[in-house]
Amino acid sequence: MPNRLKKSELIALCQHLLNVVKSGLPLDSSLREIAREFRGRLKIAAEEISEQLSRGASLTEALSTTRVGINPYLIAMLKAGEQTGNLSEVLYDIITLYQRNLRTERRIIANCRYPFLVFAIAISLIIVIMVKLLPKMNEVYIQLGVRHLPALTEFFLEIGHFLRHYYVVTAVIFIVLFSLATNFWTLSIFRRLRSSIELMMPVVASMVYYDAISTFSRVLSRLLKSKVPLPDALRLSKLALRNTSLQGAVEKIGDEVSKGKRFSDAVAEVDFLPPGVCWSIKVSETRGDLEDTLAGVAELYDEKFQDISDLTAGYIEPFLIIFVGLIIGMAVVSFYLPLFTIPKILGAG
Repeated sequence: MPNRLKKSELIALCQHLLNVVKSGLPLDSSLREIAREFRGRLKIAAEEISEQLSRGASLTEALSTTRVGINPYLIAMLKAGEQTGNLSEVLYDIITLYQRNLRTERRIIANCRYPFLVFAIAISLIIVIMVKLLPKMNEVYIQLGVRHLPALTEFFLEIGHFLRHYYVVTAVIFIVLFSLATNFWTLSIFRRLRSSIELMMPVVASMVYYDAISTFSRVLSRLLKSKVPLPDALRLSKLALRNTSLQGAVEKIGDEVSKGKRFSDAVAEVDFLPPGVCWSIKVSETRGDLEDTLAGVAELYDEKFQDISDLTAGYIEPFLIIFVGLIIGMAVVSFYLPLFTIPKILGAG
């Protein structure tokens, strides 16, 4: 089965769907023509959606049956848009949300690209030192009478010995670790563990928290404006969040609301939104303008998220460069450290 669509592919699909919906053209024939422009998974998705639509299925039913994985949040939001007649507005909100997330990811990757390149080159140089140069220098040190090497030099010598004699095992270990690290961020089986780790990291936790509040408030505001019942709107808003721990908090709010509790009281009892936001929700619920208040909260926390993500991206590059410098410095020191013991040996002789 093809993999799940990437954010960029979902944005492209939603943009084409939005254009077709606005134009009033039939979705099935339009998607069939649009599919010719696509490649890979996106082409498969467009063709299968078009085929299902031509058989009389709704858009959300067609999206649900495609072999290409599509985010459940997108399907649920489109279903709400179909039921309320606001499909074009919902598509626009989905595109805006995915574009914002994609811009943030690309900015962080762009800031990490150069430091990681330097890191890879530095690691390669250190491996050459450990495998080729340090063993030869060790032979020289033995000839000069150095019997006990410093602990740091011994450490790098042992690593070099392992890499030199067990390079196949080393390659397998590297591939396994790389695969685990990649899957840790992509497979759903690791989502709960990943979510817990995110909320324990100081700066990352703030980014995740601000992003969740902004996304939750924006989606809930749009759904309430579309006359979606509050319990259903909370369920759909939960799907928009990427952190499973925060999804659980929203689910608790939805459960309390389903039992008949006021939304403001349910929010105040769950540790998710800040006290100031809870108070604003309580006041707006009394005034009857909850949707507008949530939209304002979304804008406020979107700005906070952008500020902290820009600040974090600015610190990533110098931090990685310092880290690389420390590793290189340790390797160089281990290379020359035994030289300081030679004068003592010669003096003793």
